[in-house]
Amino acid sequence: MSESLFLSSILLVTTGSNRVRHWLSMCCPHLEVIDCAGLSRRMLFDLVSASCASLLLVYRCPYLLPPCSYACRPLGAYNIHPSLLPMYAGLNPWEAMRARDETRGGITIHRLSPMADAGEVVLQQAFLLDFTLGLEANREQADRIAVRLVKLLLYFLQF
Repeated sequence: MSESLFLSSILLVTTGSNRVRHWLSMCCPHLEVIDCAGLSRRMLFDLVSASCASLLLVYRCPYLLPPCSYACRPLGAYNIHPSLLPMYAGLNPWEAMRARDETRGGITIHRLSPMADAGEVVLQQAFLLDFTLGLEANREQADRIAVRLVKLLLYFLQF
């Protein structure tokens, strides 16, 4: 792999189709995607560890990645989380927000760390939640904001 490819590649670890995946696939010619759906934890870790991408983005992934799989990324490793951390940390904040009748949600991009959702917050944006519209409507809004924040992150990283 050439050095220029290494320095301009992104690894996205995600599940299924979403706006972040779609936008990155449209604008980043050197994008690798690992879809977590159906993968065992071990298989996912092996695939992430084998990638030479300079930037790692994680969105909608059901597993915590071990630090050895992301510590050496020249441009870093970031999680895109669907809440305003530190509130609603964890794998599925949507149910907790709905149970508490939250009207304010958000997206947080933070550095990956060994503890779930405990890394340094890099970007956040709030938005209004309306669970009367259904969970999917709120997730769609979160996806749109996640794309905006990923664009900002790439800009700040001079990607």
